[in-house]
Amino acid sequence: MKALALSLALTGIAASAAQAGPSYDCNRASTPTEYAICGSPTLSHLDVLMAAAYKLRRANLYGPARERFTYNQRVWLDIRDACGSDTSCLERVYNQRITSLRNNKF
Repeated sequence: MKALALSLALTGIAASAAQAGPSYDCNRASTPTEYAICGSPTLSHLDVLMAAAYKLRRANLYGPARERFTYNQRVWLDIRDACGSDTSCLERVYNQRITSLRNNKF
C-alpha cells in the first residue's frame, strides 16, 4: 500500500512539474550534466521524479539512517555527473536511482 501511495504521489508531483523543467533552476546550471538535463524534457522529468522520491524517503528517516541516505545521494550525484552530457548515460542512472528509491534500496 505504501508503494502505491508513493507512486501516486510521485505521479502527481511529476505531472504538475512536467512543464517546469528539472528540480533546480536552469538559470544556475553550470556543468555539462546540468545543461544536458535542462535541455532535455525527458531528463528534466526524470530529475523531478528522482527529487520527489528522494524527498519523500528522506522525510521518514532520522539520525544515522538519514545521514547515510544523504551520503548515498551525494555518491549518486557524483555517478550522475560522471555522465557529463551523455543523455543515454543520464537516463540510465536516473532510472536506476528512481527504481532504487521506490524499492527502498538506497
